[in-house]
Amino acid sequence: MSEIWIRRGRFKGCYTVSPGHDSPMCDDCKLELADGTYWLDTGARIGGSTIVFRIMDGKIGTVQPPEAATVDEQRTTLTFCTRTVRVRRGRFRGSFWTNLVATNDGKFGEIDMHRTRQRRLQAIVGVRFAIENGARLGDSVFYASIRGTRDSNARDADDCLEVTNQKAVRTRGNRMRFRTATVDVIAKDGESVELTGYGSVETGEYQVIRGLVVVAGAGAGAGSEFRFVPA
Repeated sequence: MSEIWIRRGRFKGCYTVSPGHDSPMCDDCKLELADGTYWLDTGARIGGSTIVFRIMDGKIGTVQPPEAATVDEQRTTLTFCTRTVRVRRGRFRGSFWTNLVATNDGKFGEIDMHRTRQRRLQAIVGVRFAIENGARLGDSVFYASIRGTRDSNARDADDCLEVTNQKAVRTRGNRMRFRTATVDVIAKDGESVELTGYGSVETGEYQVIRGLVVVAGAGAGAGSEFRFVPA
């Protein structure tokens, strides 16, 4: 067994290392690893969100994708390479969830866009991350990855975002902006409606993210909600 350091750099999410370390780790960690192949999952729970590395003769060998991390001269420390992703809300005023700011138990962290026009997040180069609108359904999430140089001093213009759902966002360089559709909510007097991304709301117009399934309704109970995908 060899002592191997995993340093997350500016990445604020959690990760697991399999085999042997399946509990989420949300900081730099020193691991005891035997020679072999390891899968470091960054929490998006999809193919492409994993860094694969090998330990050979007690040292870190190959890393895939190679742009995702650097290895020190002693080959005992793997450090994530991150680039800034700028998320702009457009007309959206709700919350979204992402593995780029995970909670201590490895769940997606919430980003509230009500009071801020833009959030800067750190994504690992070449590794997919997830953005979810809060409906907790398979079609309520899309994935993205940032391509570009590993040099932290490089210009943002060198970066390029690739996304799996062009209906949900428009991209340019390292920036993504939500595409939204208007939803009219009509609540009964004195009551509220649960709306994906907003929680409990009253009668009014709300902007929801296009191309992702949205849930609206009175809450728990059969027939108390309906689902739709804004075009």
